[in-house]
Amino acid sequence: ATEISKCKLIVLQLEIPLETVYYAIDFGVKHGIDVLLNPAPAQPDLLLSRVRACTYFTPNESELSLLTGMPVETIPDVRNAAHT
Repeated sequence: ATEISKCKLIVLQLEIPLETVYYAIDFGVKHGIDVLLNPAPAQPDLLLSRVRACTYFTPNESELSLLTGMPVETIPDVRNAAHT
């Protein structure tokens, strides 16, 4: 963990087990490392409460809609979904 804790950014996506994603997020927070999560492929069982600690969260429209259960047809829709 010594070398990993020296990195400046942890980049994640959802092609690995969710528990691994959550562990990496927690590791980043613990060591003051920025975390970028691209939630692809979208997984409806992703716990948004566990990913709120990410520095960067980059869903596309369909991923944002799937994860929040909200429409993303307009800019205000996207803002509302992004702030949930």
